[in-house]
Amino acid sequence: MAITVSHGKGGSVTWTSQTQAYVESWSLSATVDTAPVTNMASTGDWEEVVAGHTDWTATVTILVDDGGILMGTSTALGQILTSAALVLGDGIRTITGTGIATNISLGVDSKGAVKATYTFQGNSALT
Repeated sequence: MAITVSHGKGGSVTWTSQTQAYVESWSLSATVDTAPVTNMASTGDWEEVVAGHTDWTATVTILVDDGGILMGTSTALGQILTSAALVLGDGIRTITGTGIATNISLGVDSKGAVKATYTFQGNSALT
């Protein structure tokens, strides 16, 4: 059976209904909390756990244009405590969730362009 593998050049990020033009990369991490339920009556050598709450975080790195931080400096900073729709695409599929921009960091080295990295904390299910 053939598989379809996507290439990063087809990737995209949409945040608050605005597709970002200079995305360099994005990443997504989803986790689930677990609670141990192993007790003295448990058999076998394996820890027993039950699933708890799910959680996700995403980071988006974009190149900064001459006008400043993309997405507008004041808009982005003002939305740090506001929920925003985040759509991450890889050219084949999209992942959508609502999250809060919790951090914006800027960086540059002597051989590269200025980059802004946004960190999002999810507060809805991923679809």
